[in-house]
Amino acid sequence: MGCASEGPSVTGERIWIVRMRRLLPVTQTRGQAEALRADRDLRDGPAPEDPSMTKITGLVATLVLAAIVQPGAARAQGFATVDTPTIEGAHGLILIPENWNGGLFIYAHGYSADERLLEPFPTDITLANFTSKLPLLFQASVLPALEGYASATTTFRSVGWYVEDADCPEGETCGGPEPPTPIEDGLSRECTDFLLAHPETFSENATSPGGAFVAPSVTACFGDARPGGAATPEQTARRSMFVRASQIPESFITTDMFFATIGIAEVFHRRTNEKHPWGNVGVEYASPLATPEELAAFNAGVHRSAEDAPGVVYMRRFYEPNGRTAAKVITVHALDDGLVIPENEDKYHEAFEAAGTSDRLVQLFTSYGGHCGFITEILPALNALTAWVEEGRKPSMESVSASCPACRFTDERPESWGLKVVERRQNGAPVPLLVCAGEPGDCPSGTRCDAGRHRCLPAGSPPASTHGPR
Repeated sequence: MGCASEGPSVTGERIWIVRMRRLLPVTQTRGQAEALRADRDLRDGPAPEDPSMTKITGLVATLVLAAIVQPGAARAQGFATVDTPTIEGAHGLILIPENWNGGLFIYAHGYSADERLLEPFPTDITLANFTSKLPLLFQASVLPALEGYASATTTFRSVGWYVEDADCPEGETCGGPEPPTPIEDGLSRECTDFLLAHPETFSENATSPGGAFVAPSVTACFGDARPGGAATPEQTARRSMFVRASQIPESFITTDMFFATIGIAEVFHRRTNEKHPWGNVGVEYASPLATPEELAAFNAGVHRSAEDAPGVVYMRRFYEPNGRTAAKVITVHALDDGLVIPENEDKYHEAFEAAGTSDRLVQLFTSYGGHCGFITEILPALNALTAWVEEGRKPSMESVSASCPACRFTDERPESWGLKVVERRQNGAPVPLLVCAGEPGDCPSGTRCDAGRHRCLPAGSPPASTHGPR
């Protein structure tokens, strides 16, 4: 899951809103304005090696301290309640601020393979110490307290993707011992289990993603990708070809390789019963950044894997958004996100169009932040969502930007999804299940888009009725 997900959502994590009484009016106080200026000053300083997340903790602390010192009755003083229940092996955290406004935000964090995050939460969390008491992945759950909201979050029972476990053979447990299978591609089960049991062997830190497991292999292939890092001519050429063929920002290579190894291996071995949920057999890669000769060589030499229908069905059932929601949804996505690419928002909007719910979706974009590295923009988006739910005032990029002049929202939108990702036929995903908008590349080769229903159809098939079942 990236910086956009189903449910009332404003980051790569999910945040649901529950209201117990009317929201108190929220205005930007002097302290909040000082926090925004401090945020801007920090952002304009020297660029870090990885610009996506390195300043998050400092910015969160800045916002918290500014809210604590601000004058007026709405100041954030502390928590009236810190509750840490454990339910069915998952550890919860419930925070109610002293100036509770009657609202509750429920926060679900993003991906992590680090089992050290499965520990119970400390009971002595305060606004002054939460950046040292909570792992970075959970610190965003405290931000609503700055506006008087209570918040609740939970660890997962196991590390990995936020999807259901697949059905396992009788007598076995998902992720438990199973007979070894021939290694076709990727990490073996034994290697995956070892890595997940020893999180010190890899890193999810934004400044060193992948750590000692991923980084050395990336460096050996592409050279040192840091500014001024050493690389041979051959490594530089390979890196250039990889970046242009994949259209992945160079600063995200190591991050993406972490998910391409440990992340995908966890899905394959622990979620889909070793059924491949993705495949690229028959895909013709056509990046506009590579020459025809380079693309010919790339397509001839790229590794090919065939998907398994049960794996595809599993991912569509438990993960793929379908837009069928009665909730109002706001997404915020950074245009420089190289992990969950912003073009995914285009396909996400197509899913809402196909479901007939596009009036329930507002998509906001920032000009910075990498993968969920924006901080200042979170609270304005949350306030906009609350006003939409409670007062019926549907927000727009213009209205949210006007509420936060120091924020870096932008009118710029990503290109169409099909220009970055090659849509493909997949066993287990019939063509009419694929959503589209008539844009280049958003249906597989040899098919067409039915603009009325926003669905792909086999070429030559008659148009489907727009009044039929969706």
